[in-house]
Parts: sequence; C-alpha cells; structure tokens
Amino acid sequence: MKKSTCLPGLRCFFRCLAQDTIAPVIHLLGPNPVYVCLDSPYVDPGFYAIDDRDSNVKVVITQKY
Repeated sequence: MKKSTCLPGLRCFFRCLAQDTIAPVIHLLGPNPVYVCLDSPYVDPGFYAIDDRDSNVKVVITQKY
C-alpha cells in the first residue's frame, strides 16, 4: 500500500506500509487453569494483550449465553 506525503509546491514522496500479519498475543493473569470450588464466588483475574506493532491493545469482551 502506498501512502502519499505530498504538499503543494513540494516533491512527492511515497512510502510503502507493510501489512500487519502477526496477531496480538493475549496473556492471562493468575493461574491457568483456574480451580473454583462449587458454589463459591469467582473473580476473573483478567488479562492483557500486546501487539508487535501497536504495543498495548485495547480489548473488548463480548459474552454470549
């Protein structure tokens, strides 16, 4: 993909932007697997995601039942 960085009256330069082909990596916080006793409360310890190009990544969780 070429992106133009032209300004009026100046020379135009084009640079190629390589496609991002590596997926972000999701890291779980806490033990894996998690053991929970029957009828006891569970608190999700959480997670974070890192991308090789975009550093920390915002993650949106959608639950389907």
